[in-house]
Amino acid sequence: MKFTIYSALDGRVFFGGDCEDPGVLALVGQLLLEGEQHADGWIENGQHHHIPERPSRAHVWDWATKTWIDPRTLQDLKDAKWEEVKRWRAQARIAPLMQTRFGIFDADDEAVGNIKDTVAGLTAAAAIGAEPETIRWTMADENPEQYVTLTPNELREVGVLLMSRGYAAHDRSRALFDQIASVTSAQQLDSITWD
Repeated sequence: MKFTIYSALDGRVFFGGDCEDPGVLALVGQLLLEGEQHADGWIENGQHHHIPERPSRAHVWDWATKTWIDPRTLQDLKDAKWEEVKRWRAQARIAPLMQTRFGIFDADDEAVGNIKDTVAGLTAAAAIGAEPETIRWTMADENPEQYVTLTPNELREVGVLLMSRGYAAHDRSRALFDQIASVTSAQQLDSITWD
């Protein structure tokens, strides 16, 4: 006979199986549901119920109400949203590509470093009167035949665009931080997005 053993207090299923006399398996505080075998969920009024899908990693199951609850405080949620904003900011600050009037440049960490180093080298060369008239820069597709010829000032302009993108990302994150600080409910936090 199939059976399920569950809690007399909250209906929580302990285990289920199949044997001749399942009645001998129920301990004090436990009840027996005959004819059905379940390994999880709860029994209420003789009916088995599955635990619904967990809404988030933070939610915990509450046996008293038989619902998922989020035990985090509003401040916990605000802190989590700020961490999310910082991830958005990092992605916006160093996106892999950047469109300019000269074409599409690589703009990840390595590419930004290359541009900064080249601009610094141009500045040092200019100080001793050795700055070149033009620079050939390979564009984002990494095709050696696809390059753009820039003046040193044009490459500096690309560097300024990269720097401006970083400042814009920080400005956006500061504005979102202020929004986070002013919310009074978890629902308000859900409406805060980078876009």
